[in-house]
Amino acid sequence: YEQDITLVNIMIKISNFLRKFGIDLRAKLFRQILAAVGGGLNLCVSGAAAIDAKISRFFDDIGIDFFAGYGLTETSPVVAVCNYHLNIFGSVGNPTAGIEVAIDTDSNEPGAIGEILTRSESVMLGYYKNSEATAEVMTADGWFRTGDIGFLDKKGCIHITGRLKSMIVLANGKKAFPEEIEFLVSLIPGVKESIVWGDVSARDGGVDICAKLVLSPDDLGADVLSDEKALFKLISDQIKHVNQQMPAYKAIKYIMFTNEDLIKTTTLKVKRPAEQEKTYKRLTELGLTPKTANGKNID
Repeated sequence: YEQDITLVNIMIKISNFLRKFGIDLRAKLFRQILAAVGGGLNLCVSGAAAIDAKISRFFDDIGIDFFAGYGLTETSPVVAVCNYHLNIFGSVGNPTAGIEVAIDTDSNEPGAIGEILTRSESVMLGYYKNSEATAEVMTADGWFRTGDIGFLDKKGCIHITGRLKSMIVLANGKKAFPEEIEFLVSLIPGVKESIVWGDVSARDGGVDICAKLVLSPDDLGADVLSDEKALFKLISDQIKHVNQQMPAYKAIKYIMFTNEDLIKTTTLKVKRPAEQEKTYKRLTELGLTPKTANGKNID
């Protein structure tokens, strides 16, 4: 299996080198992989949730175009999408024809992060019989506040980094987005899913970034699961690796474990307020705080 992966990676490097000179041999080099997915698949479009740029790139490397898109119900629904002419992995592409996009930020620096705004004839007039909710998301000049946080790159592609409602504001004013951290945590073997939030310290009023990890017993094994110290060391070593991939202020400080799935909506998005309320209720029952629960299973 490992030899197969190594061979595929070598073939990808050779293929990508040849493509620079207009030589595309992907259909021949990766015909076995393409046949395994039906043989006729040549395009995938992803939406609704973020997808790792590595996945998009892999599909492209083996000859399957992979485009990410972005939209909301209120925008009817597509705002932006990658395409054959411009496909920046990790982005959701340029705004489509007739769609304006702006970033609500005080910074004039290129790539500044802020709330994503959009304006077009596709944007809703308002929420039915709810003028108060409409006023919260619509500006006087027609911009719709998406509630998503992101930035525009030099080519005008949109990159989404998180949700405004879930943003963690630290004591020093810096901001961290749980979705960004959760994505890195999800790559840890043995972690099924996670939720990240900011806990206000009763000691000094600072904000500590905490993570609750849902364990995957099949990936960890009974020996590790039965040894709390061994489990904590295994996962905490991986968390250190995650922290090294981010600025220091985004580092996860406390982790706790559970075997219970997170509370989700019908579209499988985590209900953050409900999940955090459940977590703190459980910590109170156990007489713990995020700090004293560090490394423990709180089921």
